[in-house]
Amino acid sequence: MKTFKQFIKFLIVGTNNTGIDFLILNLLMFSFGIYKGPPLIFFNIISFSLAVINSYLINRYWTFKKEEDKKISRTQILCILIILFILLNLRFIKSSLLFIILTISFLIIVFLINFYIIEKFLLKENFSKSSIQFLKFVFLTIIGMTINTGIVYYFTSFVSPLFGLTKVLWANFSKGIATCISLFWNFACYKFVVFKK
Repeated sequence: MKTFKQFIKFLIVGTNNTGIDFLILNLLMFSFGIYKGPPLIFFNIISFSLAVINSYLINRYWTFKKEEDKKISRTQILCILIILFILLNLRFIKSSLLFIILTISFLIIVFLINFYIIEKFLLKENFSKSSIQFLKFVFLTIIGMTINTGIVYYFTSFVSPLFGLTKVLWANFSKGIATCISLFWNFACYKFVVFKK
């Protein structure tokens, strides 16, 4: 039952991180007008990396928390609610300028919340233990990012858009497939290696 609860929390956190990932990827594609090929690898690495930082903090202190980490749960829940509220409201935006402004505001909120968490909780811990745990997290996440990026690159570069999708929708569809596949890799690695009790 505990693993099931953790998996549900992981899915909630994953939705949050996927929102960050897709938002940044689309902002980069829109800004540069690039929707396939090698530059998309670079864009995906940037978007995935920023989502990973958020993922580490929320998974550590909420999904796979230890008893002594309960004090941060309310902060993380507030973070998730703010992010979900902003993401849900982004779909109503008609203006490109407004979209960019809200996207930047969204990212600033995410980074401020994470800065608060780092400042308040991480810096008070055993730095060596936290560093080793974070390095494991980064190493295993890089493997997940390689899986994710490889799938996005393959589908956008070697498979013609299906179902009548535009190149933008095809890139997002490819990213969705990649996210679903890397989800299981990440959960197993985080539960059984990084945040193992």
